[in-house]
Amino acid sequence: MAKFKYKALHPSGRTLRGVLEAQDIYDLTQLLEKSEITLLWAREARPLSLNFSLFQKSPKPRDLIEFTFQISRLLESGVPLLESLQEIKSHLNHSSLRDVIVEIIREVEGGKSLSDASSQHSHIFDEVTLGLMSVGEKTGKLGLMLNEVLNHLKWKDGLRRDSEKALRYPILLSSLMMAAIITLLIILVPQMVDFLTSLGVEILTSTRLLIAGADF
Repeated sequence: MAKFKYKALHPSGRTLRGVLEAQDIYDLTQLLEKSEITLLWAREARPLSLNFSLFQKSPKPRDLIEFTFQISRLLESGVPLLESLQEIKSHLNHSSLRDVIVEIIREVEGGKSLSDASSQHSHIFDEVTLGLMSVGEKTGKLGLMLNEVLNHLKWKDGLRRDSEKALRYPILLSSLMMAAIITLLIILVPQMVDFLTSLGVEILTSTRLLIAGADF
């Protein structure tokens, strides 16, 4: 199967853009019509975007957390997996995550488990998430294990936020130091050179190097 970039029209009137895997344009049209989405145009994606997940747009951590929360609640309420995925997909606004869910639904309809279908999108679902999904499927407690996935994702998001906060002060301090050095080289060094020259003082090699740095 190939991947197609597409533009489509949602029943709400909102325009959707994304990438989906399909046999051909007709298959893509049928796939979107299952969700009452009208295809406007599509073209096959370039090979570079097919083979390297590094270039694939990933959903925000909060979007993934919200998705995991919703599906865990639906499953624990007794809603079947496919119906849960369809329900969540119909409310997703994040285009890249929506496309992933559509592909997962197709794989699950074909007989694959949720963990196997999700493993095709390793740029979104990490090994811990896939492992917990697999355990939940084997024990018949997928909804419960997805709660553990939710806790894992919240922990990762909290760690990321804490890391960003921890880096703010060093970055700010480095910026201030750089500003001070630039000010020294651009303003103070030329003034010092003029002053020494007017006194007829011999300029040392280290000072000449400093002047060269200021000139640069």
